[in-house]
Amino acid sequence: MLDTDGIKTLSELRVLKGLTQEQLANESGIAVSLIKQIEDGSAKPRGSGAGNIATALGVDLFVITELLGM
Repeated sequence: MLDTDGIKTLSELRVLKGLTQEQLANESGIAVSLIKQIEDGSAKPRGSGAGNIATALGVDLFVITELLGM
């Protein structure tokens, strides 16, 4: 599991994992435009999106929901 202590945003977590927005989109099955919106706070993932992001980043779903204020 990835150490997420001190991480405050999804983009920080993505960078720590060494992924671009495009790579995260590919690994999570979410459009890159939506990844950008999620990272800038103008959208939230729906359905299984948060779980897909968590899986792609190698963290628990709880981490993603906390970072996104869900």
